[in-house]
Amino acid sequence: MLVDMVSRILCSLCMVVFSNVLLAQTDTTINGVDYTLFAPGLWVEDEEPESGFNCGDEVTFEYNGVMVTYGTVESNGRCWMDRNLGSGRVAIQSNDPGAYGDLFQWGRGDDGHQDRDIGPSCSLVYCYNADRMNANLPPDAFESGPWDGKYIYNMQQSPYDWHQDPNDGLWETEGAPNNPCPTGWRIPTLEEWTDEVNDFDPQNSTGAFDSTLKLTVGGLRSHSNGSLSLVHSNGIYWSSTVFGNNSILLSFDSNNVNEIPQNRAIGASIRCIKDED
Repeated sequence: MLVDMVSRILCSLCMVVFSNVLLAQTDTTINGVDYTLFAPGLWVEDEEPESGFNCGDEVTFEYNGVMVTYGTVESNGRCWMDRNLGSGRVAIQSNDPGAYGDLFQWGRGDDGHQDRDIGPSCSLVYCYNADRMNANLPPDAFESGPWDGKYIYNMQQSPYDWHQDPNDGLWETEGAPNNPCPTGWRIPTLEEWTDEVNDFDPQNSTGAFDSTLKLTVGGLRSHSNGSLSLVHSNGIYWSSTVFGNNSILLSFDSNNVNEIPQNRAIGASIRCIKDED
């Protein structure tokens, strides 16, 4: 009887000691790898934390000075935002003004120039006149001046860009200097747009809206006079792909879908894609 009682007491003491060891876990790093002491003599390698994002989750970020939340959708193995930059909602039809979003000049960042709400035509309050011969254009894409945050128009000479020193890298990657998409997102390439276009059925604006991306016919803003054009009839979306002094955009109407080079000074829609590199 006495032996059994002593055995039980010793066993209880062992459990207390072992429990205290577990509670006193210790972290360490060996050769750059983190470990945790799980039990006496048992070190367990720490797992890398997951990013926590899955396509279909919402994304919250700052855009045009305010916090916004967009949904995400998967198409052709890639993750896209569910609406255009600047859009207030997912489109409910192809010609849904509430889903058109803003119109960016190629290679410009989220600086306010893209705001569709500046109106159907340009006033000098919201726009900057390049003076036909391009004499008033910014010298490069990063120079600050009276054009800051304004749509630059009235370019009447080649290469019809919004600054004097063409730069192919402004939207090239997720880390590009003027990428208007939030961290981890970027402008799609021509190849990525082509994969989406191949799924349009029919091959026109109806097919574009019926696709997973629900693309809209938001039109463009002119480089020559700053006015809105082709709204409610044409969808026009930039890619990050360049072609000479132009860049490639996706354009569709009720009859056709095209991927064509266009001058970089026009304002067109942006749909961000998740960067997987």
